[in-house]
Amino acid sequence: MAGIHSLGQSRALIVGKEKDFIPADRAAQRASVLVLVKSAASGRKIVAGIQICVPQEFEQIGFSIPQTPQEYLVQDLEVWEKGCFPHLKEPVPLVAFCCQWLRRNTPAAPKRPVLAQGDTGPGQFLFKEGRITAVIDWELSTLGHPLVDLAYYCMRYHLSAAEFRGLGAIDVKAYMIPTEAECVAEYCRLRGIASVSPQDWTYYSAFCMFRMAGILQGVLARALQGNASSATALQAGRRARPLAELGWKLVQQSFDV
Repeated sequence: MAGIHSLGQSRALIVGKEKDFIPADRAAQRASVLVLVKSAASGRKIVAGIQICVPQEFEQIGFSIPQTPQEYLVQDLEVWEKGCFPHLKEPVPLVAFCCQWLRRNTPAAPKRPVLAQGDTGPGQFLFKEGRITAVIDWELSTLGHPLVDLAYYCMRYHLSAAEFRGLGAIDVKAYMIPTEAECVAEYCRLRGIASVSPQDWTYYSAFCMFRMAGILQGVLARALQGNASSATALQAGRRARPLAELGWKLVQQSFDV
């Protein structure tokens, strides 16, 4: 979808932070991708480490600094709504409804924005000897809400293994994987911030699910048009509805709706 995200903005980030990036190893099979090296043992440490960056550095290279809850969250939704929704062949009404709910229930703005990678998860990490050594694929990066990247990373705790390759219904303790609550608590400790209220955390988790559902609708639209970038795009795109339903179920458990 043309115009869905500013490549110029991504280029400005990479050029502006050139000293912190190195070219990706060709063995990673990621041509012309840059890698931010952050040696850490866990994804939550990666997220916290990335977010140490000073926002004013990005303002100097053309990024606007968000101030209001709407600028932190609603503008992100609008990018996908304007880029994807007009092209939908099989729209999921629940996705549009949930986006409106997100607008009406935005939590307070954080004290300051952070560098948000935009697609944080194991698929964007490079590993060596059991440790994360780098984060790749920064084309969705922006200055944004610090908890959205963490919620996106933790979204896997709610997704089924069969449909989304998630951790849902898996006994994470049996595999020595921290629980979602432990991940959030450690993130807050690493950043030196107050704990997140359960209701706010539900909002950020649902936000990520609804946003991804909107993106998947765009994936489905491209597949139906015959210009998908993946052979599995049709299957992936039709996961928008169950993902939106899962996000709305979370909302119903924490909010009076």
